[in-house]
Amino acid sequence: MSLANPARLRQTSKKYRPDIDGLRAIAVSGVVLYHLQSVDILPGGFLGVDVFFVISGFLITSLILPSIQDRTFSFKNFYLRRARRLLPAFVVVALATVAVSWLVLIPSRMLDFTHSLLFALFGASNIYFMFQDPYWDNGANTLPFLHTWSLGVEEQFYLLFPALLIVATKFLGKYSRIALFSVLGFLSLLLAYWVFGFNPTYAFYLFPTRAWELLVGVLLALALDRWKILVPKVIASTSAGLGLLLIGVSYFYLGLFITGPGLLAAVPVIGTALVIFGGLTSNPVSKVLGMRPLAGLGLISYGLYLWHYPILALAGVNVPLGRIGELLAVALAVILAIVTYF
Repeated sequence: MSLANPARLRQTSKKYRPDIDGLRAIAVSGVVLYHLQSVDILPGGFLGVDVFFVISGFLITSLILPSIQDRTFSFKNFYLRRARRLLPAFVVVALATVAVSWLVLIPSRMLDFTHSLLFALFGASNIYFMFQDPYWDNGANTLPFLHTWSLGVEEQFYLLFPALLIVATKFLGKYSRIALFSVLGFLSLLLAYWVFGFNPTYAFYLFPTRAWELLVGVLLALALDRWKILVPKVIASTSAGLGLLLIGVSYFYLGLFITGPGLLAAVPVIGTALVIFGGLTSNPVSKVLGMRPLAGLGLISYGLYLWHYPILALAGVNVPLGRIGELLAVALAVILAIVTYF
């Protein structure tokens, strides 16, 4: 989130980007609000995950590309860092969810949860949920680890991408490298469009049909490495503002009639890339995104993402929570996310 312990990634290059933490806050807020049954204001809030994917592609590329280029990259160190940033919070949430699930879930649902937890531990819960209740079905509301599907997509990206980037950097020039990842992104988008036509659930969960969203972030980072761009303030403001507008339109409107990573999902994906690009130069829009409340929420976004869904799912197993109950559940998730962060 990226979904992955945002703060300590210390985005992009050598300079911390609080506006990207603010963008994370917008992403996680969309997802959380979408999951509230009593609040129907963001029918496209689930597209916040698409925002996270672009951020992940951009940040991971920006993080590892310099070490690959100067030949100091280490697979061992990379995966150890990922594990240290992802696993502690995940394990805490998993243990708490196991304990509460054992108390409130019926045996069949407890078995489903146990299976999803095992798959999530190996970064493959997206594959497990491909064969369960569709993401939008009422039955999915009682699957406490349903939200970990997106973590599975990201972890599969972490598994494959560094080796591919190393090979591309070793054997290709910077132009050819950009061309390669552009082709891969285009093929992934075509695959998403094709798979969605006959099985929307597969298109929603599979890494190959989601890869293009991550690759948009990758391509932005590669382009910035190739062309040292100085973005005028007016262009930066326009880019960031237009990007936020596209994400807002996606949240409030596009979610009414899209349910997966098809062509229209490019709207929030491109919007996210525009916001990140605009933030290269200080501008009013990016400064708002980087304000402490938004950036602070972005810093705890990984923990909030982990906590919110099991709390909502388990608290509403026997009786609907209602608006007050759901808001209290979200408040609890925020508190636990802060505690988890520190």
